[in-house]
Amino acid sequence: HFPEDIPNFLDEIELFPNSMILGARNIEAEGMPGKNSFANKFSNFWFWAETGYQMPDTQTGFRLYPLDEVKKLMFIGSRFEFELEVIVKLAWRDVQVRSVPVQVYYDPKERVTHFRPGPDFTRISFMNAYLVTRAVLWHHPVRFIKKNPFKIIYKEAVKKDESKMRKAASIGLGFFFGIAPIWGFQLAIGIPTAVLLRLNKVLFIASANISIPPVIPFIIVGSFLAGAPFVGAGFDLPDLDQVSIGNMGEHALQYGIGAFVLAIATGLFSFLVSLGLMTLFSTKK
Repeated sequence: HFPEDIPNFLDEIELFPNSMILGARNIEAEGMPGKNSFANKFSNFWFWAETGYQMPDTQTGFRLYPLDEVKKLMFIGSRFEFELEVIVKLAWRDVQVRSVPVQVYYDPKERVTHFRPGPDFTRISFMNAYLVTRAVLWHHPVRFIKKNPFKIIYKEAVKKDESKMRKAASIGLGFFFGIAPIWGFQLAIGIPTAVLLRLNKVLFIASANISIPPVIPFIIVGSFLAGAPFVGAGFDLPDLDQVSIGNMGEHALQYGIGAFVLAIATGLFSFLVSLGLMTLFSTKK
């Protein structure tokens, strides 16, 4: 590393006191060992999985530590795995982990490394397993709760910069997938479709949940009725308490066609109704 880069750290800590500053190397630079690039990308991924934050270089040794914050923590790593443990635990304490660009020089003739590929990679792997487990069981749920999940969901549902047309389309598509005869795959197919079309995910998922147990018998009956004209056969509609998945086997074609017809009709109807209501009750505020 180059001492000329130290002012970069000092300037950053002036702007963001008590933060952890990492020197970000150019991983694609000429002369950078290939194994270093892979190891750094590997480490960056696990840091993101454990904290939810993305950093360009989590293995750099050129660092500025906020010692007052570090002294409050307990560590179990004592070699290279400490490099990851310390920044993850600082991030968990809401200490900002920031980066500044730094130069790096690798000379294969002069370079000395104390990294032992077998033992140290094993220690790092065990550290990642420990940190991921803690993140999944504790830190991610706590962080989510602190951010008020209902507020996040509400903010996503009523995006102010999103058009009424897009919101209505999200609701209409949700009703379509909720009724379409692809049981078990409605959300698996529907959510990627909503993402691809850049629709409102909250409104889509809420609408797709029309296929809940109390409504399913009505969807099944409606599907049978909607499909009857297309197969040219009558169907003796059973009582609602007799409707079950088993009834569909005898009239699979009728049900399948009818379910798609019902899904399309309900999707279009819900799109028009929701668009009309949003237009009717919308205000400048």
